[in-house]
Amino acid sequence: MGSKQRFIFLSTVLVIAAMGVCPPWKEAGPKGLPLTMAPIYAPPIPKNPENGLEIDFARLFLQASIVMILSGGIQMAFQDKKERKDSASSLVNQFNQFKQAADALNQVTVVPPVAKEAKSPADMKDVIIHPAAFKDVAATDFDILELPAHLAIGEFLVESESDPDSWEWLADAKGTIKVPKGKSIQLEVAKEQDVDFALLKRIPPQVLDSMDLSQTKVRDEDLANVKRFTRLKEIDLSDTNVTNKALEHLSSMKSLRKIWLDNTHVDDEALASLAELSKLQKLSLKDCNVTDAGIDKLKASLNNCKIEV
Repeated sequence: MGSKQRFIFLSTVLVIAAMGVCPPWKEAGPKGLPLTMAPIYAPPIPKNPENGLEIDFARLFLQASIVMILSGGIQMAFQDKKERKDSASSLVNQFNQFKQAADALNQVTVVPPVAKEAKSPADMKDVIIHPAAFKDVAATDFDILELPAHLAIGEFLVESESDPDSWEWLADAKGTIKVPKGKSIQLEVAKEQDVDFALLKRIPPQVLDSMDLSQTKVRDEDLANVKRFTRLKEIDLSDTNVTNKALEHLSSMKSLRKIWLDNTHVDDEALASLAELSKLQKLSLKDCNVTDAGIDKLKASLNNCKIEV
């Protein structure tokens, strides 16, 4: 074995070993969500064992292609010119066949199996229900949410039965969560922490009645992920850096009853957006850049709203 052949052989071994550290599987979770890769030293635990692990066929195809090319390179390094030409042609044919097989696998649509009998809420503790399939579990007493397990984006609270203005802790907003149907639910986003508000898309629109975003790092554009909650009755944006642009998103949320905007950057220009919320009952604008003239104009549009300044 010459020095060139030894170099090709050792390089191939190192590349294949490096790929082995990250097999072509994904972190366990619902199909279609932006899940990260799971390394060999921390394999994913399937939430639904009967469905097995979710395979990233694109990465599987890439890794297999690299192995085929490197293996072919080793083979040709030990052959004469004629044998190399024949091997190269054979390798191209194998590559094309494997690509066709991988493309066929990517065409497969994963459909959740139909249960033979209804499961009780207690049996569904670790069951993942895809957001698109919520209509199929209407007979249960809980909505099952699936959020990243490594870091809580906040807390879920449930309205107190003894005091409608109070909230009681329900669960940390991470991992698999059972949310009772028929109860008023609030999401309190983690304070002073960088939160990916795109994760709110994993929560079905009908689940939340209230959101506490006070003292968070929420930005104007993050409210685009909030306005999808069709049942939202109250939102607290106090002590944040939101501006008039944030209220352009809130103006489409006709279900809102209470809004807190204390110590934010909104001014008289934003009040025109709030005037469209005809069901608003309480609006707090303490320590904002609003004028008496702006407040009087807003009161004329919202006769049943208590405005605090």
